[in-house]
Amino acid sequence: MHFVELITLLSYSSLDFELQETATCFINRLTDEYTAYSDIIQPIQVAVYEMKFGLSLILSCILEKKCLNALGKENINVVMVWYFMSFCFT
Repeated sequence: MHFVELITLLSYSSLDFELQETATCFINRLTDEYTAYSDIIQPIQVAVYEMKFGLSLILSCILEKKCLNALGKENINVVMVWYFMSFCFT
């Protein structure tokens, strides 16, 4: 893995961490300041939690792809899906 790619991955991780922290603070602030309006803030909190989860999945996929490329195992997901499907039908 090249140095520039490593720096890029680290910047993705730090950006993800900052976004996760900001979203958590937003959720906590909603909970603390608007407790009387729980019927309104709960869907907003769920949406923010889903955004946090989506961001973590994106970062995870990026890191997985970079690691698999570094190991020379780019097609491992195809092999794993084929193995799982063949296991289900046997």
